[in-house]
Amino acid sequence: MVTLKIQKVKEIVVDVLTRRDFTREEAEIISESLIYAELRDNNQGLAKLKDIKQNPDRGQITIETEGTSFRLIDGHYNQAMVVVNKATEVAVEKAKQNGVGIVGINRTNTSSGAIGFFARKIALENLIGIVCATTRPIMAPYGGKEARIGT
Repeated sequence: MVTLKIQKVKEIVVDVLTRRDFTREEAEIISESLIYAELRDNNQGLAKLKDIKQNPDRGQITIETEGTSFRLIDGHYNQAMVVVNKATEVAVEKAKQNGVGIVGINRTNTSSGAIGFFARKIALENLIGIVCATTRPIMAPYGGKEARIGT
């Protein structure tokens, strides 16, 4: 068995991801999310690293619409953990300024990972947060024949 310090694991994961064309900031966000999950025995942990690749067709993350207490973000097919992290930062900022912050996201690429990671960030700011995720329909409901549910 090999034992590594968490900081060493983070360095390795960031190195792998930057070699896959992620910025250092993006790689650190993804790394922290994967390690968070791994330390909790969550299936969204380090095992996912092998499948995380940068989308060559991604665009810039943009704001679709915004109000005082809400924002809708277009992820332009960027890695979902990066987009959800941005949404979390915005929700916290809006909640601190206005008492509530609601942020929606669309068009991300890949899994958002362990969403508890993002809920924890909100809690560490002494706020209450609800974090939800879905994906395109990939499975049929019980008794159904067509994909209608994203997991």
